[in-house]
Amino acid sequence: MDLEKDWEQYPVIRLDISTAKAQKDADGLRHTLIVLLANYEKLYGTNPLELTPGQKLTGIIQRACEKTGKQVAVIIDEYDAPLLEVLHDDQLMDDKRQVMQELYIPPEG
Repeated sequence: MDLEKDWEQYPVIRLDISTAKAQKDADGLRHTLIVLLANYEKLYGTNPLELTPGQKLTGIIQRACEKTGKQVAVIIDEYDAPLLEVLHDDQLMDDKRQVMQELYIPPEG
């Protein structure tokens, strides 16, 4: 008890990407990611210019930081699940990899 200190709360964004592994194509994967991010947009606001999952995630992080004045923790579970499902299909693997890469490294602008 004497060691316990005041714990500071930080905003946390947790995405369980395993929910997207059943998607048959890149568009389905993109849609599932947008749905996962929708709850955080309700909490931290939206920007109509954010169209892709990566743009949305970046915007959510920025707005959460502005709203709380604190750094944001992002936890991504099963980050590779959508890709493991399509290892046998090179074209689908490339399409889904592009969606996932954009989530992690959104384009500037």
